[in-house]
Amino acid sequence: MKKLVLSLIVVFAVSHSAMAQTPDALMAEVAKKENVQNQVLDKAMLDQSMAQAMENDSSGELKSKMPAFLNKIDSVRAVILANATPEFSEQMKNGVNAIKDDDIYSTLVKVKDEGDNVQIISRKEGGLSGVYVFVIESTNIVMVKLSGNFDASDLEAIVKEQTKNNN
Repeated sequence: MKKLVLSLIVVFAVSHSAMAQTPDALMAEVAKKENVQNQVLDKAMLDQSMAQAMENDSSGELKSKMPAFLNKIDSVRAVILANATPEFSEQMKNGVNAIKDDDIYSTLVKVKDEGDNVQIISRKEGGLSGVYVFVIESTNIVMVKLSGNFDASDLEAIVKEQTKNNN
């Protein structure tokens, strides 16, 4: 009986802690895993990459096709874990799903398609300060944070850009 009560307490504590997660805390949790790719690009790196891409664009079409929100990105953080255990992927999916819309976070898109779970969440504090893109499959986890000062039209463009391959 004591084992049953202790097990229930542990399960409750684990599920409760997962529900209190923030997108940044979930990304930090994945970043701790072995063999994870964790990349951060600051504004200078992004600007340099963009300038080089435009310089190499002989057609000149890149600049005209580039969404305006790209110029507003101050930093990008990508956390990628391939070959995650299905249990850990499920735990992260539950953590992302537990993020509730409130004064800070707002779900822009939530899609479940053949084992792929995609969720795009905005973070607002003063002006909009971030967008999170989560893609969680049975053994692969991709989490991206775009930091910048985005307005409503930028959010629409981000959602359109991230979901265009699903249409």
